Amino acid sequence: MWRKRKLPLDDESSLGRLAYRCLRAFLSLVAIHYLVLGFLLLSLEDTVPVLQSLYFYGHVGCLVLTGLSFLFPRRRQEEQNDRTLCFIRLEVAVPCSAELDVAG
Repeated sequence: MWRKRKLPLDDESSLGRLAYRCLRAFLSLVAIHYLVLGFLLLSLEDTVPVLQSLYFYGHVGCLVLTGLSFLFPRRRQEEQNDRTLCFIRLEVAVPCSAELDVAG
């Protein structure tokens, strides 16, 4: 039904795959710590100096990635076809609201 998303370096050696997974895990951990920082300090006066010492790298990174996503959009023709088929299946499987007895 759904095609499995192929990871980069899947066809490479196991060392490349391991390095990619370790890098991905490390970057996820750093991103989560950056996002939770404001909740740990619980005040804007304490949070802003810490973010300034980190040069707001999380905010800048999000802006850069957003800009790159607008410059280089992905082609999604296959995904749109899969979603259309899924909606058709859901539409057939779910009864219409007119057939449901809502009042009682």
